[in-house]
Amino acid sequence: MLPFTLNFQDGIPVSDQILRAVRKAVLTGQLVAGDPFPSVRAMIQELKISPTTAHKVVSHLKAAGYLAHLRENDPETVKQAERFFFVN
Repeated sequence: MLPFTLNFQDGIPVSDQILRAVRKAVLTGQLVAGDPFPSVRAMIQELKISPTTAHKVVSHLKAAGYLAHLRENDPETVKQAERFFFVN
């Protein structure tokens, strides 16, 4: 089960919609620092998205400082963010 909710909308890139849903989950406390984040495979299966889109989302979240590996082979975990990213 994903730690955020998502209702796909036409006309908005899927990756942007996922990033917005994650940002909302962080802002509302539904997703907090230390929580496990779903794997790329889990996002692909649960959201029915392409591997490219799932990797793009994870890459963007890492670059924005939201995700990090704590140890090798551990799942992604949410980091405490000092700033929030905004998707246009």
